[in-house]
Amino acid sequence: MLTQITDLQVIPTRNFQKQLNGFFVPVYKNLEQILSTSPLNSEITMVYVTSCFPNEIKGPHLHVKRTGNLTVIKGRVIFILEHIVEDVPVYEEFVLTGDKPQLIQVPKGVKNCHINIGGEEAYVLNLCTEHCWAPSDTDNSSSDFQAYDVNKWKKG
Repeated sequence: MLTQITDLQVIPTRNFQKQLNGFFVPVYKNLEQILSTSPLNSEITMVYVTSCFPNEIKGPHLHVKRTGNLTVIKGRVIFILEHIVEDVPVYEEFVLTGDKPQLIQVPKGVKNCHINIGGEEAYVLNLCTEHCWAPSDTDNSSSDFQAYDVNKWKKG
């Protein structure tokens, strides 16, 4: 496997009456502790949330200046990454959900897309490193996968 997926710790929260009222997931703390290959040794340059409607595809696209560290906070999303190994495209597929917090790291220079394969709008949190998005420098190149049909995930 070329891409690292990290399980994130889910910590239940309680109100003052000691009743369960939700949870929190310390994403940044876990990144510091468990992603030894993470470029977070530099610094997080931007944190954002993006949404994706059911059955919609974001990408494929390519970032050449920044690495993404993504987690699904609501919904069900498949991430598809294209690595070139000895001039041959190799594809990895990872399904992440808001019910089981995990983190996927997409290194700069790796083509990727994500598709909402659930029945509700999905929300994805991204902790970018090495480069910050700006209107004059989005570092977001539209791209196609060489040998992968993303439409196989589309319903209907």
